Order: sequence, then C-alpha cells, then structure tokens
Amino acid sequence: MRYGFQLAHTYEPSDLSRGSWVAEIKYDGVLAMWIDGRIINRGGNDVTHRFPEVRIDTDAVLVGELVIVDENDMSAFNKIQERSTDDPIKIRALARSQPATFMVFDMLETPNGKDITGLPFAQRRVLMAAKVTFDGRNGSFRMVKQIPIADDRDVQALVNKCRELETEGIML
Repeated sequence: MRYGFQLAHTYEPSDLSRGSWVAEIKYDGVLAMWIDGRIINRGGNDVTHRFPEVRIDTDAVLVGELVIVDENDMSAFNKIQERSTDDPIKIRALARSQPATFMVFDMLETPNGKDITGLPFAQRRVLMAAKVTFDGRNGSFRMVKQIPIADDRDVQALVNKCRELETEGIML
C-alpha cells in the first residue's frame, strides 16, 4: 500500500492552542481505505468482496470507517463484525438486510493521482468535497460532518453528548 493509517492520539486541551480545530463523530466500525478501487482494512487486507453494496466511483484515495448505521445514524461495532465473513451467501444476505456505509473523513490522493498528504487536513477536506461526488441516494459512502471547536468547553460538551447518546466519541 502507498499509504499507512494514522491512528488516534489522546486529546490534550493544550493542543487547541495550535491552529483551528474541528470535531467529527467517531463512528464505531472498521477503519478502512479506498485505494485502487478496493477497500483495504487496517491490517492491509482487501475486504472489498465483503461489502458489495459499497460503491465508490472515484480513483481518489479515501480514508474512513466502515459502519452499519441505524435509523438514528448510530453505529454499533457488533453489526460490522458480522460482516467479517467470506461466505458469499452470508455476504449477499447481510448486504441487503444490513448494508454498510463507508463514512469518509479524509482524502490522501486526488482522483488524478496527486498525493496531497503534505497539505493540511482542512485543505484536503475542501479538495475532497470538490473532487469526490458524495451521492447520498444509496448511502454506501458519505463524508463525515465536521463540528467547529473553539475551546475545551466545546470539546467537553461534545464528549458529554456522546456519553448521553452512548456513541463511540469524537475525533479532533
């Protein structure tokens, strides 16, 4: 693979003093990358065949979370774990009854093959929104929404809301 996965680090309030920040809801799923027309999991395995309902019409390299969301847009890890099968009958049935969504939060390479990993995250997001068509009709892939963060009070309010909703949390 041309790119590795960035993993989360512990939040420190002092980090907010460097630059501007946004929060994203942390979906409870499987970290994955769309690269060369395939879905690659964090272990480097091609799992495209397990998610036939996820159709992404781009040559961009995208990073996101494979999830199964309910009617309230909440994800549960146990639902995506059920998709860890190579049984084609189970895969077809689960793709219909519990379709996966690729929740995209970053773009590492543009559709024309330009590596943009050297650009700030905010610029990559702007390019992603401009160059990738996120068509919500079938829901197979969506861009994760961002919430502006001004200070640690905003972070704590979001963390408390996530606890109330029993979600995975947030990413800054």
